[in-house]
Amino acid sequence: MESLIELPFNFLKCPKMKLKVPNISKPSPMTMFSVIFFSYFLVSSGIIYDLIQNPPSIGYERDERGNSRPVVFQMYRINGQYIIEGLSAGFIFLLGALGYIILDLNAKKNNSYLFAIGLALIVATYNIAIVFIRMKIPEYLRDRNDQLNDQNLSLFRIIYDMRELMVKFYNFPKKEKYLLSELDSKDIEIQDIKNKLNQDLINLEKKLNQQIEKENNESKSKQILIDGLQKTIQDIESQKFIDNNEYENRIQEYKIKIQEYQEKLNDRLKSETRLKDELQLVLNSKNDEIINLEQGKKEFEKQIGEINRENEQLKIKLSNYQQKILQYQQRQHQPQQQQQQQQQQQQQQQQQQQQQQQQQQQQQQQQQNQQQQYHQPIVVQNPLHLNNNNNSNTPNANNNNSGGGGGNGNHLNNYGISVPIKKSSLSTRKSFN
Repeated sequence: MESLIELPFNFLKCPKMKLKVPNISKPSPMTMFSVIFFSYFLVSSGIIYDLIQNPPSIGYERDERGNSRPVVFQMYRINGQYIIEGLSAGFIFLLGALGYIILDLNAKKNNSYLFAIGLALIVATYNIAIVFIRMKIPEYLRDRNDQLNDQNLSLFRIIYDMRELMVKFYNFPKKEKYLLSELDSKDIEIQDIKNKLNQDLINLEKKLNQQIEKENNESKSKQILIDGLQKTIQDIESQKFIDNNEYENRIQEYKIKIQEYQEKLNDRLKSETRLKDELQLVLNSKNDEIINLEQGKKEFEKQIGEINRENEQLKIKLSNYQQKILQYQQRQHQPQQQQQQQQQQQQQQQQQQQQQQQQQQQQQQQQQNQQQQYHQPIVVQNPLHLNNNNNSNTPNANNNNSGGGGGNGNHLNNYGISVPIKKSSLSTRKSFN
């Protein structure tokens, strides 16, 4: 047999393979306990019955009034249940099992708290399970003692009810007096309300009568107006034929007048366009003149600045020569003490020279600022109204033209052109002249 089994391996060769068996780690004891405990919960809650029978989660019943209400426990059937009923019962069994597990653990530790918790869970789950069974079957595990206890409870209830009735009977006259007093007060209130209602009815009747009278007066006035309108309509219809011819004649007259006005307007528009063209030509020529005048002003100002600078330099040179002459004379005639005084005077003179130089620098800055002002653009107002040309012949305009330096600017004002010329530039021109 062995030879027969080994024959095929003489011809065939097994492949060299390295297969690894998967290492499955052992689960911890707590995981196995939780899986078993959860399966116990599912089985005790009736999952097998639920999978086979497919019961509803909650049932419904009819009340005495015919309304449907939800029911969790299936009545009068121990072998049947709803899904929520089974889960709640399984949870109770789960708690009981936890109680036994806690007692088992407490056997080694001897802890009083754990013992109390385990015992409480066992007792509570037992009683709750009996309550659930009695909700399904009301007379489950009840003896004659329970029936006697029920009878005693019913007798106690009857005695309590009789006592309440006696108390009510004793308090009945007091309540009767209280109710009678309330009835009297209500009767008084009812009478007051009736009186108020009667007064309101009387006032309403008066208001209704007044309104009826007003409506009658209004109806009469409306009839009078209708009659007057009818008469006026008749008069208007009679006068239509007379007024039609007059309206046509007036319409023709108005049309003729409208044509005349349109012709006048066209003439005015043509004249305005001509005047505007002439004004534009004048404005262009005057702008060129203004630009030339400004250029001349700038050249004069430059020349004046140069002359002022030369005058100042000559003054400084003269003062220096005079000082040198005085120093030379004083050195020849005065002693050393006087030389010290001279040195002090020289220092004072030097200070004065410095002050003069500072003043010169300030004047130069002022001149530069003036030149920058004249480099600004000129504002020329383009008048579109023709009334300004008529005002050019006033005596004020002639008086302005009589001036010396500002004649050109005032002459341009007659054409609606305003040129800003400052007094500083005029003063420099006069000083140069």
